[in-house]
Amino acid sequence: MPIKKIAAALVNDGIEAADVAKAVEDAVVNEKFWILTHEHSALRITELRLEWMRGGPSPMAGLVNVNN
Repeated sequence: MPIKKIAAALVNDGIEAADVAKAVEDAVVNEKFWILTHEHSALRITELRLEWMRGGPSPMAGLVNVNN
């Protein structure tokens, strides 16, 4: 399948922009939205979440809250 058809299918079948905007707003307001500015941050938070899913501590433990 040509890439243009794949891209069109993804756009046509995707989530409505208003739904995405609401989900992002809710995540930011509830402090569940993280902006990972570096690939190492993304890898580390993925590791922390995996550890949490296996029964370890919450990935928020030990992370700095920049709002305080």
